[in-house]
Amino acid sequence: MTTVNITGEKALELLDERLQELSSIVKRASFDFDYEAGEERLKRWKSRTVKLISENVHPREGEKLLKKYLNSATTRRPQENLEDGAKLYRGFLLSLRGELQDHPGDIIAPEIIEAQTKAAPQNNSVPDYSEENTEITETVSDNSQQIHQQKIFIVFGKDELNSLRLEKVLRGLGDINLELLNSNVSKDEHLVEKLEREARWDSCALFLFTPEDFTKKTGSKAPLAKPEFIFSLGWFCGKFGFERVCILAKKGAKLPPGLADLTCIEFEYSVSDAETEIAQKLKELGMI
Repeated sequence: MTTVNITGEKALELLDERLQELSSIVKRASFDFDYEAGEERLKRWKSRTVKLISENVHPREGEKLLKKYLNSATTRRPQENLEDGAKLYRGFLLSLRGELQDHPGDIIAPEIIEAQTKAAPQNNSVPDYSEENTEITETVSDNSQQIHQQKIFIVFGKDELNSLRLEKVLRGLGDINLELLNSNVSKDEHLVEKLEREARWDSCALFLFTPEDFTKKTGSKAPLAKPEFIFSLGWFCGKFGFERVCILAKKGAKLPPGLADLTCIEFEYSVSDAETEIAQKLKELGMI
């Protein structure tokens, strides 16, 4: 293995470690329900990460991360600041990781490669720079793809049969965290608070839309989707973004206007018939 490749491998290990600690910060804040403390940890994480990337990859890349900030607004909640900030930094690190994997010689600074050449080759491991390492180890999953405890939320109405079929399809795709929510059940006053804690930015929601989930209003030309269903749809779109919400529409369910940005997978009678399309969507989102 060439010196460039060895240096690249070390840099990749470093980025994986930084991604893992980033995930643990979000997870711990959610577990403790203390997002203000999470914001402070995120700031310290960013400072350390800028320094480590500058020293082990390239000062230019460290400067790029340093300049990444969210547009702050006084109306934003600490949870939104933390999760959106983590999402922004995670996106940068994943992009940098991809470039390093493909073209390490183009990314790593020549002086870093030269220093690696002169260094003793007996220890190629990256030091553990994580803050509060013991606590992080206890809270982070061993599976790097499931560090955040991603979830797939299944939101359904009257068609409980297809919700069970959908659950069976998803269980067959791998080890996935699922949560079923019935939009027809009267809202528990703590439901939104519970979802705020558990619905992470890297999760997704599948909405099972069927003709039974529509009501006929006096004076309306066509049946309208039930308000509680639209409320749930809007909440998840606001939480995850349109790209992480998918509608599974049964034949005869005419979707409300204004949902062009949402992915819609149609099926005739059984949602099981759309297994291939569902699996493809989840792969695109990194859920499986």
